[in-house]
Amino acid sequence: MEALSKLGEQGASLVWGPWLIALLFGTHPFLTVRTGFMQRHLGRAIKLSVSKEPGAPVVCALTGLVAAESKRYFSNHKSD
Repeated sequence: MEALSKLGEQGASLVWGPWLIALLFGTHPFLTVRTGFMQRHLGRAIKLSVSKEPGAPVVCALTGLVAAESKRYFSNHKSD
């Protein structure tokens, strides 16, 4: 049992090393730029998710935001 515990500790120290933390901190700016700074619409997404309009369909805020942003992205990046 102690050998299994030691193996788990070694695996955790290998996986959660400084290189993974650097990778996580490097991925955030890359994806922020690549998705066109989608985080700036977070306030609007939250507002849409809590507002109740009569007769409005029930759509998850994230689904609606992604659909709107993908439409904007693909309309600006048409392949020839």
